[in-house]
Order: sequence, then C-alpha cells, then structure tokens
Amino acid sequence: MDRKELLDKVRDSRSRLEAALEQVGPAHFDEIVLYGRWTIKDLLAHIGWWEQSAADMMTSLLQGDTPSDRLEFSDVNTVNERTYRENRDRSFDKVRQSELASYTALLDLVERTPEDQLFDKGRFAWLDGHPLMTLVAWNTFDHYDEHLVELDAWLAQSH
Repeated sequence: MDRKELLDKVRDSRSRLEAALEQVGPAHFDEIVLYGRWTIKDLLAHIGWWEQSAADMMTSLLQGDTPSDRLEFSDVNTVNERTYRENRDRSFDKVRQSELASYTALLDLVERTPEDQLFDKGRFAWLDGHPLMTLVAWNTFDHYDEHLVELDAWLAQSH
C-alpha cells in the first residue's frame, strides 16, 4: 500500500459513512439508534474522539515525542463511555463540526507525512512493530466500517 491507496481507502469508507448519515437524515440524528442508546450525534462524537486521538499520536510521533497515552484494549470501553458523557449535552452542530475538524486534521497529516514514515514498520518503536498508517486505518476506515454495520442494520430496519 502507498499513500494514494491509503487515502483512497479512507475517503471511500468516509463516503460510505456520509452516505449512510444522509439516509438517516437530520430528523433522526437525535434518536437513540445504535448500541441501545447512542444517537447519531453520540456516534459522531465517538468517531471524532478517535480521529483526534490518532492525529495527536501521529503528531507526537512525527515530532520525535512519545504520545502521552497508550490505550490498552481494556481501556476502550472506559474511553468510549467518557466520550459519551462529555458530549451528551453538546449540540449536534458542535459535535459534527468538531468531528469534521478531527477528520480533516488526520487526513491532512496523512497527506503531509512522508511515505517512509507512514509505512515503515520499524520507524516508531512506540507502535510495537506496526507502521504509522495503522493508526490511520484503525481510526478511519476500519472504525467507520465497524460502525457502518450497525448503522446499515438500523437503516434496513427503519425503511
């Protein structure tokens, strides 16, 4: 994979997410539709947190620093719950604006980062043998596709 293929994957998955959101429509953005209690706003806050986290980690690594947090898999639910609570009272427009800014920042980093730094598995020891692009994959197309399963199921049920 090279940068163009990575960006194409991110943008393709993002397009599918945006298309699903359009199908839901603004009238349903505040309904509880996913995972028993999440609204579309909650989903976007969740996605935005992970996009921003990836952008922050990438920035730290590219500057030669060590990212401040290393999340263990067992911490994911705690982070997700905290993100849910922190964004519960924010307006949809603020959450959407914040998520789009996080997505744009992450995409910009991918576009500016030299390919050898994106794809070299040994470049950043902090990543335990994973290339930097893994942070991008986990927090964009892998993550969008994970949530599109639930969103698509809701769409199929509601139509």
